[in-house]
Amino acid sequence: MECKIKMQFDPEIAKEIGVDEAIMLSNIDFWCEHNKANDRHLHDNSYWTYNSRKAFSKLFPFWSPDQIKRILRNLEKKGHIKTANYNKMQYDKTKWYTTLGQNHPTEESKPPNRRSKNTQPIPDNKPNNKPDSLIEQKKSARVRKLMDVFYQSINPTISWGNKTTRKACQDLIDRFGENEAMRMATMICEAQQKGDQFCPTATTPYQMREKLAQFKIYFKKKKNSRKKVGFVS
Repeated sequence: MECKIKMQFDPEIAKEIGVDEAIMLSNIDFWCEHNKANDRHLHDNSYWTYNSRKAFSKLFPFWSPDQIKRILRNLEKKGHIKTANYNKMQYDKTKWYTTLGQNHPTEESKPPNRRSKNTQPIPDNKPNNKPDSLIEQKKSARVRKLMDVFYQSINPTISWGNKTTRKACQDLIDRFGENEAMRMATMICEAQQKGDQFCPTATTPYQMREKLAQFKIYFKKKKNSRKKVGFVS
């Protein structure tokens, strides 16, 4: 089966460590930064993300399990990532990953900003002078942020130009608010990455919106399950 997939990576990093490693590092870095923004998974003064080899195989179907193992080992050996185990259950061997030197919380510095002063986007030669242009830009940014949760985790083929996907994102944000929609999408993607068979399948915001009733039942069961084993929801 032909795999038409788009991946993001830093060309400069690819020159140093290779394209495969740069793609993997970009994905891990995205989730570490995402968790930092939401103040989640802070351990030993760093923000972490977790994934299983099986989940990585689904996310990167063009790599074999041995290739994924090699790529992760190379990243750790070259000092770009660090691994650990912060699972609540001792029998859970899912690995946790953090990128080094980029996602550590400090009181004096702000969270890393990919668009620094030296990397500002090229200004539009034909600016939109409509009064509501700023509002539309902010709405588009929120929609893109929600799409990126799916793009970076389980479905890198999502197209920004897809009107159906953008409309589904906006509907979710209008209904639940940006933070709650992001939280729900993140939980869904993480559950699918870990292979949770009880989680309804949703690889796009559109599917998430269409299956809200199923996800409502799933979240309720998940919440009750955590309470039974002493987790705080």
